[in-house]
Amino acid sequence: MAMITFAMMSKFNHKKTYVWGTYQALLKETFNNLCKDGELAKKENFGFGFKLVRGAYLETEKALALKNGFQAPTNDSYEKTNLSYNKCMDYAFNQIRNSLNGKYIAMFATHNEKSVKRVVAKMKKEGIEKKSGKVYFGQLMGMCDHVSYSLGKAGYLIHKSVPCGSIEDVMPNMSRRAIENKSVFARLDKEKKMLSQALRKRIF
Repeated sequence: MAMITFAMMSKFNHKKTYVWGTYQALLKETFNNLCKDGELAKKENFGFGFKLVRGAYLETEKALALKNGFQAPTNDSYEKTNLSYNKCMDYAFNQIRNSLNGKYIAMFATHNEKSVKRVVAKMKKEGIEKKSGKVYFGQLMGMCDHVSYSLGKAGYLIHKSVPCGSIEDVMPNMSRRAIENKSVFARLDKEKKMLSQALRKRIF
């Protein structure tokens, strides 16, 4: 799939960056692959757009590798995945800064508030305008919406992933997303409190 995506980039991204790829910080080879693909896109002079996610199924992949006797392609821990995410983020901002044609575009897809704040801080440091089209945020509809709305209200560009289809079609996907984002549910009390405050403010 990665090869197909990159081939489509090389075909369609010469005038504008239409095709984007997804890179999972969860995987050990992600940083090397991101650097390699970014440099090749620069050499061939086509737009390179990518979405950086932490990824999912850390424990599942580790269990599968142990069961079948091969080395897991994933990082050993969530902490190492965080380090990988930040390393990829730093590389992305370096490339955006040095991109003369403005064809290097990044979307940071995360529900982690620390990561969101880190992206915002780096945009300010690099002097990247909020609506420049060089940096986007991405989140799932219904998860950390208060972060999404705050970003949007502040003028940042953000995409919300919205499932479309019948209940039977979308439930398997939404169930996987819920499992992947267990940490989000730890913050539900905060979101419920904020919603209650907003509701009381509108009623009273």
